[in-house]
Amino acid sequence: INDLSSGSGNRPPKLMEMQEYNQWQKKFKIHLEGMGLEGTEAWQMIAKGYVAPILENTGEPIPLESLADDEKKKFVVEKKAFSQLTQAITNDLLHQFGACTTSKQLWDMLKNRHDGNEKTRTLRKEELRKEFEHFSYIGNETLKELVPRYNHLLTELANYDINIPMNFLVDKFADALL
Repeated sequence: INDLSSGSGNRPPKLMEMQEYNQWQKKFKIHLEGMGLEGTEAWQMIAKGYVAPILENTGEPIPLESLADDEKKKFVVEKKAFSQLTQAITNDLLHQFGACTTSKQLWDMLKNRHDGNEKTRTLRKEELRKEFEHFSYIGNETLKELVPRYNHLLTELANYDINIPMNFLVDKFADALL
């Protein structure tokens, strides 16, 4: 069985569900940058955005054949970035963002969908703090199961910019072992 979430070769890692966004977006950036200069340019296009040159008198996009070489290159990089990004999300998710026409629009919409508004971010932070406070050994859990669960929580805390001093992190883990 292929693990689509990690990607392979030229295929980008797949975002299967929005809950996986934090890990996926890191893998996606690494995937693009691992494609060499072309991938790095695609990542820059996603991060900074693309604005198609328009005709002054009509406001219509300038036809591809009339673009200067540097603008043609930007156009091609944008199309590759958009292609990689659309291939990296499921059809169900892509359908929800059908109005997006550039890679940056799609990237920003995915991020906004995951992050929510300030109120939802605040609630999630409170939830994560409580989860940390109450973290403990569960039933017949082995150390091999406890460690990844704790590391996952620490990653989530970091993703939401929740900084907990190292001595508290160590103490919490030690307490969980008791």
